[in-house]
Amino acid sequence: MIKGYISHERSHDALSLFNNMKLEGFKVDSVTIINVLPACVNIGALEQVKYLHGFSVKSGLNSTSSLNSAFLISYAKCGCIDMARKLFDEEELDCKDVITWNSMISAYSKHGEWPQCFELYNKMKQSGVKADGVTFLGLLTACVNSGLVRKGWECLKEMRESYGYQSNQEHYGCMVDLLGRAGRISEAEELIRTMPFKPDARVWGPLLSACKMHSETGVVAVFAAEKLVSMEPKNAGNYILLSNIYAAAGKWDGVARMRSFLRDSGLKKTPGCSWPEIIGQVHEFRVADRSHPSSVDIYTILGMILGFYFIFYYKA
Repeated sequence: MIKGYISHERSHDALSLFNNMKLEGFKVDSVTIINVLPACVNIGALEQVKYLHGFSVKSGLNSTSSLNSAFLISYAKCGCIDMARKLFDEEELDCKDVITWNSMISAYSKHGEWPQCFELYNKMKQSGVKADGVTFLGLLTACVNSGLVRKGWECLKEMRESYGYQSNQEHYGCMVDLLGRAGRISEAEELIRTMPFKPDARVWGPLLSACKMHSETGVVAVFAAEKLVSMEPKNAGNYILLSNIYAAAGKWDGVARMRSFLRDSGLKKTPGCSWPEIIGQVHEFRVADRSHPSSVDIYTILGMILGFYFIFYYKA
């Protein structure tokens, strides 16, 4: 049931059910914890991960490699790199599988710490564990977050020539993102043209983002935006982005067409959502959300802060 909630993106319900399970006296084992950890990760509940880790140690459940790997992955995804590395270093070398190595490499890559990524990759090869496509996705992500274009090309080359792996949509998406962020949009476009399969939204999205970043509103931007719209017709954000591209290019008929379509179809952009964790409890907020039990107090305090800001700003 916990796993079912998580599969349907109902992480809060999964955690609530887990708490009820404990309150009713049911025994919690390592399988239960492994299943509930993704719920903590999905909402960024680091304190919950720490609680479950402490609970597993006190209950003597932390002796299994699978559970230790699950905690390593959870700490890494919640941004607690130091704790993830501590668990990684504590695990015996011959117990580290490709998932363990990939989790640590991915954790470093998402935080732009590329030297640690490649250091771990080299150690991984020395240990005899064979890298897979996920490994190279982590390395390419590190290159994207650090702007290492040449290193990115080297990763793709090694992946193909040393391991015989073919790049998938995500690998190409990373490389397009890397080239696009570096302002090499024509190279990114050429890479897409030479792909051995039809590119999807994971490839066109980074290209469009690069066009927006570098104020490229010409044919490439419009083409990428139109591709995204055709692939994700129910994603309102794509229509808004295409409308902005049309506006920047002075194509006002296109702007009017997009706005009219959004109005007639009833599509709305998904509001942003955040899950701040306060004293071990996770609170969910959406844009202009007033459903929280303490929303009156929250907006009162925000109003006071805004008032103080204007007072001091105008005095200055």
